[in-house]
Amino acid sequence: LEKRYTSGLSLLASYTYSHSIDDVGETDSNAQGNGVQNNYDLLRNRGNSTFNIPQVFIASVIYDLPVGKGRKWMNARGPADWVLGGWQVAGIVSGRSGIPFTPVVSTDIANVGNTNHPNRNGSGVLSSGQSINDWFNIADFSIPAAYTYGNSGRAILRGPDLKSLDLKVGKSFQIAETRRLEFRCEMFNFTNTPHFDLPNESVNLPQGGKITGAEAPREIQFGLKFVF
Repeated sequence: LEKRYTSGLSLLASYTYSHSIDDVGETDSNAQGNGVQNNYDLLRNRGNSTFNIPQVFIASVIYDLPVGKGRKWMNARGPADWVLGGWQVAGIVSGRSGIPFTPVVSTDIANVGNTNHPNRNGSGVLSSGQSINDWFNIADFSIPAAYTYGNSGRAILRGPDLKSLDLKVGKSFQIAETRRLEFRCEMFNFTNTPHFDLPNESVNLPQGGKITGAEAPREIQFGLKFVF
């Protein structure tokens, strides 16, 4: 959805629904259980791609407030224009599904030199709701017998969703016909919504299922630019 710049307003919004499936991580790495467990049974490794995010929504808007020189109201230069005119507000709203992850066993039970999968005895989804201290049900997974492969699949669970609002407030000071000064204040993650990392995937460790990290909190930066 696009609304081109008219009356000081510009809007762009998009929604994507997709699904990507493969049988090995795109980096061909055994980290986090994304590598091939058994080279003779690739079908067991078939699952969600590690980059598979099924739903993504992004909308951006730019709006020039209708006050000041060249705009609907107070269309004249002067002290009032320097204070009230030339303001612009812009924002980006984004939301997406969580990133897939693979429950794993922290030890090499199968003795094959890579990360092992556990046995899956349930969905792994908590019936009572998720929290950073209990993101998935590790009781639904068990340790396979020695020298055997677990039957749990790859990338079967998802981490936290992401919701974010970035905001920008700016003002243009017209100094002369060909020269102006632009001020901007940019706020990333304006609402300071926590963006949590993936949980610990190891089902046989005390920290399994717990989220212990997050991305950067709200960040604010200021800029000043002289255009001539």
